[in-house]
Amino acid sequence: DGVGQTVFCSTAAALEDLPARTREKLSALSATHSYRQLGASFAKYAGGTPKTLSAARAGLCAEHRLVEHDALYLAPHAIEAVTVDGVEMQGGADLVDALSTYCTGPAYSHGHVWEQGDYVVWNNLRTMHCASGVPPELAPQRRMWRTTMLARGGGDAE
Repeated sequence: DGVGQTVFCSTAAALEDLPARTREKLSALSATHSYRQLGASFAKYAGGTPKTLSAARAGLCAEHRLVEHDALYLAPHAIEAVTVDGVEMQGGADLVDALSTYCTGPAYSHGHVWEQGDYVVWNNLRTMHCASGVPPELAPQRRMWRTTMLARGGGDAE
């Protein structure tokens, strides 16, 4: 048997179901994803410490459109700020929380219960995912191999 499950949420389907006016407003927003925020999230939710998270570099941020390739580009554990034209938006964290709750609803989620030999392929830019139901003593038995594919002709793996 496998260990635990992974929950996958389609941010593309969730965006598609939002009213056009809401999609238009969201398309003007950007989110700052940072290792500092990622480290804080690991410490808060997974018991990480600065020692276990030493590979993260504080202050290294990347800016991404909140709506990317007709999907919400959400990584709530790594989003430090939501901006409009480079200016931080008041209530940005609340917006990220609301969008994350919406995207993780039953209409957009699938929980894959792992069995030995399973493999799953997903588009990381159009899907949120997380491990779930993994007892701490069995966590070392989980193994994931990741392959990142570049766009035709090479280029960045964004």
